[in-house]
Amino acid sequence: MANILFISPAFANGGVVYKYDKRYIESWSDDFHFIIASKKNSLEVSANVGKIESFDFFSYPLQILQGRWFNNKEFCAPDLSVWTISPFLKRKCRQYIKKHKVDIIHTVSFPCSSHLIGYELKKEFGIPWVAHFYDPWVDNPLRNVLRCLQQRDQDLESLVAHYADAIIHSNSIVKRCWEERYGTIVNNKISIIPFGYAQEQIDALVPFDVECKAKDKVTMTYIGTCAGDRNFQSLLKAIVMFAKKRPELRSRLSVKILGNILPVDKEIIEREGLGDMVDFVGRVKPEDLPPYYKSSDIFLVIDSPQTRNVFFPSKLVDYFYYQKPILGISPQLGVTNEFLIESGNYCYRNEDVHGIAEYLIRVVSDYSILEGYDKTYYQKFTPDQVRKEYKRIISSII
Repeated sequence: MANILFISPAFANGGVVYKYDKRYIESWSDDFHFIIASKKNSLEVSANVGKIESFDFFSYPLQILQGRWFNNKEFCAPDLSVWTISPFLKRKCRQYIKKHKVDIIHTVSFPCSSHLIGYELKKEFGIPWVAHFYDPWVDNPLRNVLRCLQQRDQDLESLVAHYADAIIHSNSIVKRCWEERYGTIVNNKISIIPFGYAQEQIDALVPFDVECKAKDKVTMTYIGTCAGDRNFQSLLKAIVMFAKKRPELRSRLSVKILGNILPVDKEIIEREGLGDMVDFVGRVKPEDLPPYYKSSDIFLVIDSPQTRNVFFPSKLVDYFYYQKPILGISPQLGVTNEFLIESGNYCYRNEDVHGIAEYLIRVVSDYSILEGYDKTYYQKFTPDQVRKEYKRIISSII
């Protein structure tokens, strides 16, 4: 069984990276032995998974400095971890490799600097290296890098393109970005492994085989957060148009928002008198969400109006699990649009308020028009699918 050194500094934070690290490793542990390298933490791992831990020095004071003096812009490339975590974690990994057999180095970002550890270790020991991106590097519009460091940041990303033996992205949009930027260098290196389900989710899954029949009232549910230009503006304007065009349908639409709502959205709801149709539920604990998933007729996913949406919509995977119709409001060139069109659902550009309003009129008038969507689309994200693809990648480089 091959030994894989899995370097993921953010595993220790117990957040989204930890969740998917844990799912991936649980899916792959039947075929490989993993050693997780991360910051010092008390998180539990499976008995057959090893751990390498390093201290995290200076992160908190440097984050304060970054916020106060650099307006939260990255003042070192690619991120603060290159100073606070990477040197110490790399030293621990070097010590481990000198004493133990390691067949594959697997680095995970965020932070992006974890891949620089992989680059240095591959250069020193010649061990095959897999660079795994949960979110993009250069193409990530949320990364706020100082202008004077942007070329340096791109040069660091290019080290991955040139020296990694295999590169894993979460979606085809980022894959195309890399192919445009690096050409033939990455042609045979990039694979796609999407975020997926835990095995216990699949074991508990109940197939939804009920037909979409006409309803007296249609409930549309949004579960998640909003920030900046990822908001409800397009949807709310469409609801206003829907109510003006077909006032007799007003009482047959219910939109539930679970999460947060921005002041600009709240202002429209109050000004246009949409309170009878839009119900702001607020934040709900994860363990209390299942009733909302089960009672919804349509799920709603919203992305910010970028030219190209490069983020994997993990919320969509949650929605596909419940096998209900989904409405997307997202750029045409993006992962959300690809998934929804491929699964027989509907997706409209953020600026297409008229199209969204017409959709609302059609589905509230006759919910059965949605029946053609693919209820089995969730199967693309099962642990079995993820396991097969990872095994294929490792066998190609080992």
